[in-house]
Amino acid sequence: MQIHNQTPTRNLMNQLFDSQMVNLAPYDCFSQVVFESIEDYKKIKQDPWYKKYLMGDHENFADTKRSAMTIGWIEEFIRDGQLVEGFEGEYV
Repeated sequence: MQIHNQTPTRNLMNQLFDSQMVNLAPYDCFSQVVFESIEDYKKIKQDPWYKKYLMGDHENFADTKRSAMTIGWIEEFIRDGQLVEGFEGEYV
């Protein structure tokens, strides 16, 4: 998933700032990927197709000297308008 926040959409943030949220992210795009495990991420980095088509393409749209990563988890509370107890699956 790529999220683009260029100038026109960044200007919409002026309607949302409050005492807790006052800082605008200093970038115009970010990507989010979800893997079931760290091992799955490591495997894709070794995949020949990934290396041929995606790895180099990152250089075309990202400032890799300033790019950053983080890791975390996703919590789901509402799905299709219904309260849920969280994700199901062996990665939980």
